[in-house]
Amino acid sequence: MTAYLYNHRGYPIVTAEGDVIEALRDPFTQAVTLRDPTLSVDPSCISAPDATELAALYWSDPAHKRGRLASGETVYRADVTPAEVQKESSEAGIVIATPQDVEHFADHSNRCRAIFTRACNQLITEDIKAQRGFLLFTPKGGRGRSPETHIDYTYLSLHSSVALSTFKMMFGEADEKLWMALHLIRQENLPAEQRAEVLAFLIEAAKNPDYDFRDNELGDVVIARGRRGRDLSQPAQRQGLCIHVSSDTIITNGQAAYLMTPEMA
Repeated sequence: MTAYLYNHRGYPIVTAEGDVIEALRDPFTQAVTLRDPTLSVDPSCISAPDATELAALYWSDPAHKRGRLASGETVYRADVTPAEVQKESSEAGIVIATPQDVEHFADHSNRCRAIFTRACNQLITEDIKAQRGFLLFTPKGGRGRSPETHIDYTYLSLHSSVALSTFKMMFGEADEKLWMALHLIRQENLPAEQRAEVLAFLIEAAKNPDYDFRDNELGDVVIARGRRGRDLSQPAQRQGLCIHVSSDTIITNGQAAYLMTPEMA
């Protein structure tokens, strides 16, 4: 019998990579969770000491091009090295206990890359230029990479909740207002004032209990279905999409995670 996250039909749980593809072939699947203990990193080896001044820059930094610092600013198109993991974690105020633990984090990320690459190769028919990986380290008190409710603008994305904080997905029903906001935010000709209003709504939507956002478990590797090729203004094109947001647990705990998306040719 198939297990489901919070007993929701759109979120199957599997324990072996071989079952990931089958789950994603189901048109009702929004995201599949892979729980393989051989993939996990001991979360107790990663900590986020208080870093008030650094964390404040993840909310506002006028010197930064996007107005604040955010995790995942470096794109990795190949395996990550322990030195790269150490550099990014240290810069974000995240402490990984030993060099061996750093190596485990890098190995975990690279195994996720291999799993995701195989899944994309089987499920995406368009040409893929490269696979993009992102190390997501955020200090305690900082704001997550994507605080607004969203669907990734890609066919698939991978989200690995390694330690400290989790990944939040929507288990309620999206109403027409939310679907249209998700549609509008990707329109290039949207006036700046209206874009700001839509973005503010999407940030607040993550706090709306009617939408029922819930966290997964540390150690989960989630492959989510995205919106590429979909017109969200059309109800017939909304099935099987993973609506999610950076978890608010990042603010209280910090974050150590890994993200992947394909770069299309």
